[in-house]
Amino acid sequence: MLGLYLIFGKDMTRKQILLYIVLFATCGIVVLVLVFAAFTRKAPTTSEGTPLPIPTKIEIDESHRPTPTLPPQTALSTIVSHIDNRQTLSPADLQVRQSLISNSNQTGVIAQKPTFTFHYSSDADVFQVEITTSNITTATSEALTWLHSQGLSDAGICNLPVVVFRDPKSFDPTITTGLEFYSLPLTCQ
Repeated sequence: MLGLYLIFGKDMTRKQILLYIVLFATCGIVVLVLVFAAFTRKAPTTSEGTPLPIPTKIEIDESHRPTPTLPPQTALSTIVSHIDNRQTLSPADLQVRQSLISNSNQTGVIAQKPTFTFHYSSDADVFQVEITTSNITTATSEALTWLHSQGLSDAGICNLPVVVFRDPKSFDPTITTGLEFYSLPLTCQ
């Protein structure tokens, strides 16, 4: 009370001093309640009011994790070898290559047939045959025939290079493997 008396002077009555004390105490309590509410968290609950479980961090021992074994993919290694060691195209095959690229649409599709789709990937500078049927032998033969009909020689097909793949998930959604790579029925040196 002495502090209020010093602040407001001698003219304050006891009622006014008591009123200021109650007012300051009320403000202090409100501030404390707000601070307490802001810094305490309530556990999240469901709509029924039951608390949600708190996620638990699980430690995985990497030394006991099995190493996946992948089947050898000779077609893929052959494709990679042809991409890494590209041979020069003949002038006729080079002209066909330029024609195929100029005929591709914005997504790179050059031709779409019932058993395959022929793409050009400008980022990788690679031609791709995506098999769209479960009969791989028929699709690869038809793709090879189509490439020959465009004017490419066997050496030109090998040196483009052409990557042949199939996404098995498009035929069976339960399959969890990635893309399958195949060779065209052609012997590339």
